[in-house]
Amino acid sequence: MYMAFKHSHFLFIALTVVLFMVRFGLVIYGSRLAANKALIGSYMACLTGLVLTGVGLIAVTGMMPFTSAHVWLTDKVLAFLAVLLLQYMALKGGRTKVIKICAFIGALSWVAYMAHVAVKHQAIILG
Repeated sequence: MYMAFKHSHFLFIALTVVLFMVRFGLVIYGSRLAANKALIGSYMACLTGLVLTGVGLIAVTGMMPFTSAHVWLTDKVLAFLAVLLLQYMALKGGRTKVIKICAFIGALSWVAYMAHVAVKHQAIILG
């Protein structure tokens, strides 16, 4: 069961990041496709799958965030919240293109940080 959750989680990470990048490109260039219901729905479905497989991994492994034993996992959860906020800023909340571009770069930077923490199991921010 662990391997199914792990590989599904990786798949949803990749799909979510790719769809975020596509949507961002469409928003920046002012395309009408940025408001396409199918694209937005696909992105939200991937994001939901990402969260559900993450919760599944927590359940299967027994590693709980917000405990002293797994501070790195707490770091990942908090970084995920930062990614969600920055994705919102990049796609909808930013008033100018500069703010949207900065939020986009920030969101991808936090994704890279989460990948680092996931591989090393070592918290940097809370550690």
